[in-house]
Amino acid sequence: MRVKNTPGFVLLNRPFGETSWIVEVFSREYGRLALMAKGARTKKSKYRGMLQPFQPLMMSWSGKGEIPLLTGAETAAGFNELLGQSMICGFYLNELIYRLLARHDPHRSLFDQYTLAMDRLQNPDELHSALRTFEFIILRETGYELRLDCDFESGKAIQDDVNYRYVNGRGVLQFNGTQVRDDVYSGHMLRALVSGKTLDHSDLGQAKHLLRVQLSHLLGRRDIVSRTLYQASFRE
Repeated sequence: MRVKNTPGFVLLNRPFGETSWIVEVFSREYGRLALMAKGARTKKSKYRGMLQPFQPLMMSWSGKGEIPLLTGAETAAGFNELLGQSMICGFYLNELIYRLLARHDPHRSLFDQYTLAMDRLQNPDELHSALRTFEFIILRETGYELRLDCDFESGKAIQDDVNYRYVNGRGVLQFNGTQVRDDVYSGHMLRALVSGKTLDHSDLGQAKHLLRVQLSHLLGRRDIVSRTLYQASFRE
């Protein structure tokens, strides 16, 4: 199989032998896959400084095995370098893709959303909203879409000024109680999440709780490394 000049991003690199990388890639047309970048760690490599996370690339490869050979890579229209907390947030998105997507399963819509997220992460004010939007979309793309558009008992559309509980496997249900609960969410937040709008500061905590609970079922007990790094960045 030969692939030429298809858009993709590097998720992470793993050393192979003394001079090469195994490069985990997220491509628009072929999904997540691993590529062998021979000699990429040498000073004279044509890939030197190129196979880095967050840099949009046009990539080529060939081979029928589990790890085809990278035969070419060129930088596409670039983003500014992600720094500090923006970089850690980018690694968090990469971890989600690496752990939740099966190899060789295209997710074109998710790729496009990832590209948008890389752009949003350059704005410090957009970090948390960008993460929540991407978490919502990757759940949908992996078959665990959250049904947030209507009350599953009454069938009524979600209202901004009404509170709801999320019931796993069913959706949202109007909540009429007065007690404070972690699993109660405002209709305003739910509607914003579904529509892909930038979340208000007041909605971010609720959205984070809802999405992290759902993601935890898929990720299991293994820690997300970038979350630990992000939390540590606030303690420095």
